[in-house]
Amino acid sequence: MLALLTLLVSGTLFAAFCQGNSISRRQNAGCSFHLSTGGAAPFWVGQLPNGQCRGGSDIAASTFTWFGDAFVDQQNRGCWWTPPTSVLQCDRGQQPDHGWAIPCNGVATYNGQSTFYQCKTGDGDQVNLYLNSIGIACQPVTIIADGCTSSCQASPGGVGSGAGPQPIQTGTLSQSVPTVTPFTTGPMGPSYTPNPANPGNSGSAPRPTPLAPPTKDCSADLSNTYHYPSLMIPIDRANPDKAYGPTPYGQVSPNASTLFNFDIPASDAGRSCKVFFSLPSQARLQSAQGSSYYFTGDGSAVFSRMRSLANQGTTYNDVALGRIGRTDLGALKMSPGNNYVIETFDCGAAIGTGVSYMIAEPAGRDTCLVYYQEGAPVPVGMFISTC
Repeated sequence: MLALLTLLVSGTLFAAFCQGNSISRRQNAGCSFHLSTGGAAPFWVGQLPNGQCRGGSDIAASTFTWFGDAFVDQQNRGCWWTPPTSVLQCDRGQQPDHGWAIPCNGVATYNGQSTFYQCKTGDGDQVNLYLNSIGIACQPVTIIADGCTSSCQASPGGVGSGAGPQPIQTGTLSQSVPTVTPFTTGPMGPSYTPNPANPGNSGSAPRPTPLAPPTKDCSADLSNTYHYPSLMIPIDRANPDKAYGPTPYGQVSPNASTLFNFDIPASDAGRSCKVFFSLPSQARLQSAQGSSYYFTGDGSAVFSRMRSLANQGTTYNDVALGRIGRTDLGALKMSPGNNYVIETFDCGAAIGTGVSYMIAEPAGRDTCLVYYQEGAPVPVGMFISTC
């Protein structure tokens, strides 16, 4: 703990400055929500006076009303993909497009499609939202709702199940926490400049190849064989081009995020992998191994799987500008005394390539977490359990 406090005082740790079923969708009809884009350069989703949906650093978020598989804006204008370009707009007297779903992780889909496009308008950093790409000035994004989500299943499935990160309780934990809290991402950095030479910025899908689902359900603890991060890299929004290199400290704040690489060896063939994040109670951690961590705010955190591994030179802009793509898996409010399942998959899908994850803070939240990653007897941080 003394070493942690010393680093906080010196400023070395910059973070301290800081689809559901139809029944559940119908039950949420009439509720209100906001939208944001999740991707290399996220924005809140607002509107022009004519109802066109638009994102940008100077655009205020609009409030929408959910009607089971469609939505309208504050003026009761139906929201639809307007032909011929399929730009998202809300028009008076227009029937809204049906086919929308908001699963429990908040990542919206339209007729099963979860990848959309934000395209530059020429008005500062403002972007329009499209169902399909209309050219080089477009960037793939997800559309994220901060409410009206369907209920999560009790046990999370593999990638693409829509379950998102799940809190779990084991015999060694003292309390449970609410179910997954949908997240809202906001602007992450400077305005996006398309780079046609970079596939990550030229309209390719923002998600990595889906990992195969697991064959078994491992426990979210260290009772099985487990993997410790092979590399942890902090990135800083306040210093977007600075590479901080490896660290044993995980950090989450309005400016700081942390990337975790995991190696999956050939011996894991035929095994199942469960990615989880452990945040034990301070009392249990101090009693077991004399350690502690710094934690303030409401505990909101968003978890993403990266398209490629981080390295010692990875910076904030590598993520913000799409040089390293990501899939937003979902988010939750962390509370001390719990483990959280982030993702499960067949270990064989990552043998030889490894996997990388990121923990960050959703826009507008006040979480500040700094901890020293350590394993048994009381784990703190991100791990992969195998069975």
